[in-house]
Amino acid sequence: MRRRRNEVTVELRKNKREETLQKRRNVPVADSTDEDDIEKTLSTTNLEQLVASAASDNPVVQLNAVQSARKLLSSDRNPPIDALIESGILPILVRCLECHDK
Repeated sequence: MRRRRNEVTVELRKNKREETLQKRRNVPVADSTDEDDIEKTLSTTNLEQLVASAASDNPVVQLNAVQSARKLLSSDRNPPIDALIESGILPILVRCLECHDK
């Protein structure tokens, strides 16, 4: 009985710590990680528009697009990495990393 209570306490602490880390990362805590959730995320974010905005010459638009891509990749436990790579945003992100002004 005592061991079980200790195990429950440890599990609760782990969950609380994970929630705190997710809040720090500004990531919503999601209970389910279905493929349907990924498809919902992809449907709400138009990847073609995101890539076009990231390739923009306007630094504000480009920064917003890169931040949106980053948030999309860190939004859940199974981020749509393959879909973003296939969209062609990777070379644009590499170019953004080469800029030293921001």
